Amino acid sequence: MACIALLEAGYSDEAFGTARSIIECSLSLRYMTLDRGKIDSRSNDYVDFLFCEKKYFLEQCRKYLSPGADLDAVEAFAEREGIEDRWASIVPDRMRKKNLPFNDWKLIENSDWNGWKIATEPHPLDSQINHGDWIRRQYAGDYRGGSAMVHCSIRSLDNIFADSGIAFKVGENIKTTFDHRTEPLIIIVTNLYLMVRYTFYGANVDGAECFDKPFEDASSKLVYLRQS
Repeated sequence: MACIALLEAGYSDEAFGTARSIIECSLSLRYMTLDRGKIDSRSNDYVDFLFCEKKYFLEQCRKYLSPGADLDAVEAFAEREGIEDRWASIVPDRMRKKNLPFNDWKLIENSDWNGWKIATEPHPLDSQINHGDWIRRQYAGDYRGGSAMVHCSIRSLDNIFADSGIAFKVGENIKTTFDHRTEPLIIIVTNLYLMVRYTFYGANVDGAECFDKPFEDASSKLVYLRQS
């Protein structure tokens, strides 16, 4: 809905950046289901990471809230939920010893996991859904391109603006070198499909032919080949 609202308001580039979130969701499910023997443990890691984020915001509350009813309520919630203990128990020893930032739930298992590795690691469903490696192309184009938009990187500015010498600013009538009016919708549909397929696989449910048919020739669609 956020992407549609941005598209309707004329902010197609911002919708393209916002669509990155659903790609992250499909990548997370791909990672969880790469190995059947690790589906349960990785799913639990995903849920447990919630406590890591709660601990982070607990520290922010302690830092910025003045003593009083609001802070007392936060502390009571933290004690009731066991945020301190549960968060500490899932931080990998290698990260705790080196005082490394713990900002990605996949690091619980392995510090080497990243989006590109997940997109290129063989998945049991690849023979059905990844003909022509379009998932790899999608990650390289849509995810990395969306990330550049989100973070306003120099590469993004060079890629988006016809005149790369102009300073980045939010304003009206800014022309881009790529039309993002339809791409966010394609990203949403594609990754909803991937999420359902990975979820079916993780739950040991066979995908229905009628569900797969609209996507069976995805590798031949030019929409997966970015032009910018």
